[in-house]
Amino acid sequence: MKDKIPLFQINGKPRLVDVTYSSFTIEWDKPTFAVPSHYMVYFRKKSEPEKWECIKTKDKSCSLEITGLPLNTEFVVKVRACIDSERGPTGDESSPITTKNLAYKIKDASTLRQGTKNKLPVYDVPFHEERDESLKIRTVRIGKVSIHMNVQRYLVFY
Repeated sequence: MKDKIPLFQINGKPRLVDVTYSSFTIEWDKPTFAVPSHYMVYFRKKSEPEKWECIKTKDKSCSLEITGLPLNTEFVVKVRACIDSERGPTGDESSPITTKNLAYKIKDASTLRQGTKNKLPVYDVPFHEERDESLKIRTVRIGKVSIHMNVQRYLVFY
């Protein structure tokens, strides 16, 4: 006796649509022979094979943004279609998805300088600089700073 293939099985892997330093958006194909009421999206760090987290979609949409993730981390995703309380099998695991690193986070917090036609883009990035003239030391902190610090601007070329 052959095993029956569930009518609401997801074919193919989830695909990456967009990625940032703290989130990614995936999409998948809907089942061929059914109209699911919702999907269950499972994701985990690639380095932790037993720690799956699950997000239940609220509608029939075949895409989902997963947020609040650590930067520069590899994840894998798989999706399951559901019809009311009945669950289909999980689909194939996605290719590894890596959130972006700190440089992208700083770039996202920066401002593109206007008037740079026909040149490489120039960004103004928030930073804080401290100098100790007696020790001949200068400390520069790039990125988000506390309210108490004097914020200056620094040019970064990408």
